[in-house]
Amino acid sequence: DITYHGPGQLVCYPIFDLDHFFTDIHKYLRFLEESVILTLKEFGIT
Repeated sequence: DITYHGPGQLVCYPIFDLDHFFTDIHKYLRFLEESVILTLKEFGIT
């Protein structure tokens, strides 16, 4: 597969220890969402 990342596009590859989320996918998704929101906020992107 090929993925094109154009100019100005932000790409994020989360790296987490999944052992903490192994039994609860919803917990992982909430954590992932919150991580993205906080990271974007640090860069002034809302």
